[in-house]
Amino acid sequence: MNEWTLRYTRAMADATRVKRELQTLFATVPTLHRIVPDAVDLFEAASTVARPLASESAAVSLHAPKTAALLYDRVWTPQIIGLPESIGLCAGTDAELSLRVRAFFAEQMSIGENAPDNAEWWRSQGRVLYSREVAEVLAGVSVVAVPLYDTADRCAREYRSGAYEVVLAVLPQVPLPVESMLVWDQVVEMRRDDESRMRVRRFKHWLDTDMVGKPATYISNEIAIRIVDYEKALKKHGVATAIGSLQAALDAKVLTGGAAAIASLSFANSPTAALIAGGAVVLGNVALYLARALFDIENVRESTQPEIAFIAEVADRAAKRTAG
Repeated sequence: MNEWTLRYTRAMADATRVKRELQTLFATVPTLHRIVPDAVDLFEAASTVARPLASESAAVSLHAPKTAALLYDRVWTPQIIGLPESIGLCAGTDAELSLRVRAFFAEQMSIGENAPDNAEWWRSQGRVLYSREVAEVLAGVSVVAVPLYDTADRCAREYRSGAYEVVLAVLPQVPLPVESMLVWDQVVEMRRDDESRMRVRRFKHWLDTDMVGKPATYISNEIAIRIVDYEKALKKHGVATAIGSLQAALDAKVLTGGAAAIASLSFANSPTAALIAGGAVVLGNVALYLARALFDIENVRESTQPEIAFIAEVADRAAKRTAG
């Protein structure tokens, strides 16, 4: 079978899966077909398999895909309208398609005066609107994608108390992109700028394995440099920002190589609580906080990446400023 025939066969299979999934959904909630009449075409385009390369990072973002695309190479999101092909992530499984379709329409139903025909049925679909669930579906086909949340509350609703030890790292009072003011062309332009992309990615990894075991002064100085470089990158591309916090839940075993290295940290039950329980390292007018937590992760993680979940939360969405 030549390459053209193979691609055509795969495309036809994708189209069949999309139509089957949408027919099931439209039969239950007919209103949806009127809201997005070209849904079949949209999902056929978005269902082309696009897995991250071994060297690429990936995220799941239901509410901030443009911000996620600045921080990661590939992004799984139900917001497929206008999503650049170079950014989208699709593993090509039925379970993933089902999640994407329902998450997409749930987002559409929240716009304007739209209302489902069967509210009780629609509420029963709410469970699929979880970034963690999508990440676990992707992990089942060997695609590692980090759930990225726009609020700590969304993260806390999905990751409950359990027995798996993580490190909560919180960097408050930093400028973050305002998702509603970002456009895809702007995101693509910034990703093509190798220097800016590197500066943003280094900032995202403000607490990584290179920091383990280093003195507090080294960590403070290194983070200060990364923040300055990150702000320069945003300013160069005119990215509108607002003050917020960057938070990460990191695998303690991957990050430290053993629990002993974090034994002195206090426990917190959420990233937000880490601000209270965590040990602070003063960094100019910014302090970073570290704490331990126990999450309800039952399966042994096979990934060597420390990130379990990531939060980029704008503190005051009304207080926006334009970098430039």
